[in-house]
Amino acid sequence: MLSSAPGPARSLHADAIIALPEMPGREQGTVLRTVVVHGTGTAVSVEPVLLLGNPFQDLRSLILDDLPISPLPARHVLARGATAPQFCFPNLTVLSICVDFIAHQEPPNATSAAFQLFSHMPNLSHLKLVASPTGDDIGASSDRYELSDAMSRLTDPPFKLQSFSCAGGMSLLGVARIIWCSRNSLRDLSVTCIWDRSSNALAESVFRSSLRIAAPRIRRLHVEDSCTFLETMGVSAARAFSQLAFLSLDSCSECVGAAQAFVSLLPCSLLRLHLPAGYRSFEERRLRVISNSTCPN
Repeated sequence: MLSSAPGPARSLHADAIIALPEMPGREQGTVLRTVVVHGTGTAVSVEPVLLLGNPFQDLRSLILDDLPISPLPARHVLARGATAPQFCFPNLTVLSICVDFIAHQEPPNATSAAFQLFSHMPNLSHLKLVASPTGDDIGASSDRYELSDAMSRLTDPPFKLQSFSCAGGMSLLGVARIIWCSRNSLRDLSVTCIWDRSSNALAESVFRSSLRIAAPRIRRLHVEDSCTFLETMGVSAARAFSQLAFLSLDSCSECVGAAQAFVSLLPCSLLRLHLPAGYRSFEERRLRVISNSTCPN
């Protein structure tokens, strides 16, 4: 579960991180565990965010609030071991990027910027991404050549996540890549499935393959817009979730048959099932009966 690291914390305005390299030595030496950077919705280059790690090497938790980040050209990215330390955030374990609106961000941009950040976070364990669906969200078309090409040039993140929550702010291919890189460590997954299935064939295939491989180790799964999820994965994918202990399916009233089939195929024995309030139909009550008889609480 995503949580802030204990210890001293600092709240900064986005403008302040530009001036961090000029901070007095005594300020740079301050041991902080959590930094919250407040933005105004205007995109900031990834470089000053990376430089934030220089004075705060012991940082455990970083929260970027309403601060979209834009990528640097590959030739300008801070190279590990060159102008930057080996990793800008060597001890960071929690990263949260929450953006109300991403203006003028094409699908490769926000994903590329995020991956540039990730490359300097070897010990990241908990990642949360939230963005307005009007921006570069999971619903953005992901099987176009330029996005696939951009993704192919990104290096895999060095981290192995324990929990990953994504409700926008990254292309579907990016989500799939993160799941794949943490396939042996991911235990808690929350994903909002708002992509257009007619324009994401390639991305869906990669997402489906990555999640099927990661599924046996996932203990908690929360899905928003589970109709898209069930259509993408197929109900037979339930058999892969052999260790699932908690399942939350939201907005599944229109695909209750598929949800029933998915739940009935789960091989677990400790499932706790959460469904949206207001379920009244006979089919929805049957889903609860199936879940209770298949995987008792």
